[in-house]
Amino acid sequence: MSADHDSLPAQALALAASATCPAWLADYRARAQRALQDTAFPGRKAEAWKYTSLHALTQSAALAAGATVSRASVPADDLPPLDAWRVVFVNGRYDATQSSLPAGGELIVAPLVSLPDAEQAHARALLALTDTARLPFAALNGAAFADGLLVRVPRGATAGKPLHVVFHATGDAPATAQACLLVSVEAQASLTLVEQYTGHGDNLFTNAVTAIDLARDARLVHARLDFADHRQFHVGSLHLNLQGGSRCDAWQLMTGSRLKRTDLACTLNGAGAELALKGAWLVGTDEHADTQARIDHAQPHGTSDQSWKGLVGGNGKAVFNGRIHIHPGAKQTSAELVNNNLLLSADAEVDTKPELEIYNDDVKCSHGATVGQLNETGVFYLQSRGIARPDAELMLALGFVNAMVDDVPVPGLAGWVHGRFARWFAQRSGRPGGSR
Repeated sequence: MSADHDSLPAQALALAASATCPAWLADYRARAQRALQDTAFPGRKAEAWKYTSLHALTQSAALAAGATVSRASVPADDLPPLDAWRVVFVNGRYDATQSSLPAGGELIVAPLVSLPDAEQAHARALLALTDTARLPFAALNGAAFADGLLVRVPRGATAGKPLHVVFHATGDAPATAQACLLVSVEAQASLTLVEQYTGHGDNLFTNAVTAIDLARDARLVHARLDFADHRQFHVGSLHLNLQGGSRCDAWQLMTGSRLKRTDLACTLNGAGAELALKGAWLVGTDEHADTQARIDHAQPHGTSDQSWKGLVGGNGKAVFNGRIHIHPGAKQTSAELVNNNLLLSADAEVDTKPELEIYNDDVKCSHGATVGQLNETGVFYLQSRGIARPDAELMLALGFVNAMVDDVPVPGLAGWVHGRFARWFAQRSGRPGGSR
């Protein structure tokens, strides 16, 4: 076992020991710290981390340092132009000066450090969804976060406009910030949520946990964006519980960084639950992105539809593992998974593995993955119409990933994401002429 691997638990436990939390979270914090002590951090021999090394994170000293308090403003260019309520956290701490919370009762939004007594039971129930036993970084988050956010949509309510939650990491020294987002959409309620990670600075590590519970017949539109500085580190997990008749339409959109790892654990825990999940990653020179998506169909008549696309250039590396688990009682389940990737250079790498685990005959399931290069016929066709080759490649590559966001039902978001994708292509794709 490497010295790097041995040092991870010590760094994590030291960080957790220095953390503070509200008194009402003391019991949860103690359980999370015990889970952290009992949870092994993964080495390269762990199957789920086979293609992702934590060496750079360990050597950065970021994990050994807590977050610094900062009043830095989030650059306007980093934020999509949304007509939405906005909640901003800077280095893991709520920033009231940059936030605009809803005043009405259709949406309850409150930082965890000042959570009203009446809301604390809701927060505890959501924290219980996090898989701290399987995911060591989720255990670290529970043991070390200083603040977070509770969002609750009461029964039958419809939020009047989207909620935009921003976690911004900034600073000029190695540091770790914990991000914690807890969301409860009660029965027959609906919410549109944009969860965004931004940041500027080197050797900054964001460790994020999001837990979402959709009650019976609830509706959620969820877009998770991560376009932070490519020099940073990000490990995040999403824990999604769908009860009977609920539906979630979700997007996971990101660019690569020195280390990016996202674990999604989605459970269709009620009859007739529906999940539509789309994702796109753009990974360029000296960047890495690893996405692990597990969908558990635990009850009958559930539907999940996953579509993922990757664009990898330079010497970038993308990893994807998609696992669909059909439990014995989940009859008449429909589950689909597809992952398509484009390589923009000979040095780019994609490791993709879709999986099905089925314990029921009465199901309809499919899965597949492709890894290829830009279609030369398409490039030639555009060149024959007078379009220069770099522009032809740009059009084809961006058309490939832009299709994943065109139907996001949040006004102003799709166009902004298209612009970020184009910026990545110009700066990070490694294509000839890309820095024009």
